[in-house]
Amino acid sequence: MCGSICANSSLTRIFGIPKIVYFVSGLNNWSVVTVDTAIVGIGLDMYLGEGYPFYKSVGIADYMTRQFRPEAVPVNVFKALYEDGHPFVAENRDLLDMMVQRGKEQYYLSKIIPFIPEATRLGFTEAQLDWCKGNEALIYNFFVKGGFLYEKNWAKILRYVKDAPEATGMPKESPGNVGTWLGLQIVRSYVAKHPDMKMEALFAQADAPAILQGGQYKPR
Repeated sequence: MCGSICANSSLTRIFGIPKIVYFVSGLNNWSVVTVDTAIVGIGLDMYLGEGYPFYKSVGIADYMTRQFRPEAVPVNVFKALYEDGHPFVAENRDLLDMMVQRGKEQYYLSKIIPFIPEATRLGFTEAQLDWCKGNEALIYNFFVKGGFLYEKNWAKILRYVKDAPEATGMPKESPGNVGTWLGLQIVRSYVAKHPDMKMEALFAQADAPAILQGGQYKPR
């Protein structure tokens, strides 16, 4: 799986082609593990489908099990490879920075596995993705008017860039990880304004406000 995808992508020069090892985690929620990007381990028992009855017995929430499908394997593999080289940093970061970090990761995934539906790459249902697309301005204004964009209090902001049943303070149709989706839109706007930018240069741009402003992001 990974070998053919990686070999056909110009993005592989960033990570190389890893060796794939399959294992059974004993339902310990080890879906993908990496060893210095050279080895990728895939826990096959974490991809038995959201209806697999024993996930609930070990305390895995229902909203998480929709990602426990075979279609999620390439998503989690490439997320793990990306995060090895570009780990998510929350300490002393505001929400905008976190959203842009997640947005870069999703932009990368959209390029290296474009054949995977966007909802699957994000870990959303199709209904949640449709809600985001139909309420982009509402989402952005919620963060702006609530003073969240430059907030650094983890208790207030970290929940918007992590999986959850829904986004706190938003309608129940919203995905908990709504900040990741918005970050992707901000990154896409930035790339559209800088069409000659290489992927490595995008990763290296660490100034989140510059990405927001440089992309002239305007929610639809």
